[in-house]
Amino acid sequence: MSLMTLVCISIVAVILFFAAKKYGNAGMVLAANSFLDYVVEMVVANLEQTVKKEMKNMGQWNDTGKRDIKDRAVAMALEMVDGKVGGIIEGVYGGLKEVVSARIETQVLRNKK
Repeated sequence: MSLMTLVCISIVAVILFFAAKKYGNAGMVLAANSFLDYVVEMVVANLEQTVKKEMKNMGQWNDTGKRDIKDRAVAMALEMVDGKVGGIIEGVYGGLKEVVSARIETQVLRNKK
């Protein structure tokens, strides 16, 4: 096992420890993360297949268009993860909007590959 793998496992263990301490169940944190990842993947795929293609066809795929579609993706994801899931994510990582925004950017980069 490489040193990098051990460091990553240690970091995840520390995060889970603090999450379990705060929420009483590390499984809830893992489930909330999985749900958020699923929502982000679904929202990005949906918008890339519909809105992005329409914007490109209309010649509106520029910096403003990209910002608009990202704002729309963030809003859609936030609507889907409010409540308990949003509270768990926010409690562990900080601001929910910032976390969702960062995960959307990551998913868009993954889709480009």
